[in-house]
Amino acid sequence: MQQTLQPVEPLDMRSFNPRAGYDQVAPLLGTFDSDRRNQIFQNYVDHVDAESRGDYDALMATCSKKRQWYVNPFGSAAQNAVQPQSYAELEVHYRKLVESNTYLIHRRPLDKLIVGDDQLFLDGVMHQLYPGQALVDRGMDADTGTVYQLTARVCVVFLFDEDGLGMGEHGYSCGITRDSYTEVAPDLVPDVFWNNPLTGPVEL
Repeated sequence: MQQTLQPVEPLDMRSFNPRAGYDQVAPLLGTFDSDRRNQIFQNYVDHVDAESRGDYDALMATCSKKRQWYVNPFGSAAQNAVQPQSYAELEVHYRKLVESNTYLIHRRPLDKLIVGDDQLFLDGVMHQLYPGQALVDRGMDADTGTVYQLTARVCVVFLFDEDGLGMGEHGYSCGITRDSYTEVAPDLVPDVFWNNPLTGPVEL
């Protein structure tokens, strides 16, 4: 484990890579000390892989149809009221994630990764793209014709069912405010943003 934490500061968009999270965890496949831990880590890697590509069907295939439990322990009652608690609700949640282009996330090297028998914990800094309209929908002042980069340290506990499928996420952040979002210069918005995998060409 490295002795210094990754900085919580905006990423140079010329380095933005939605596959960065996948690239750093894929080499760890099959390296854990039990079949169960390798099973849930395989699911996590498959989940990150699908999410990074905006592959909605592959993303849903990593999720349990038996139960779901998503919660933001430090979030408001309003935020938690819309957290998915079933597979059907999760389908809506992830479709919105992909359709809004907020699936585009660059992850810095993880500061912590712990794989247990039924849960996986990670701590790291992420950079997530948001169209301005998404910020407006959250009650923030933003230009709907602008793309923004969210920078935040996030800790997430991933939950897994008896079949090794994802059954929930509990996310903890350092406190995301309007200041956590910075404007992305138009010429630095990645090309992938402008061609959504579900809805096609994007116009702001």
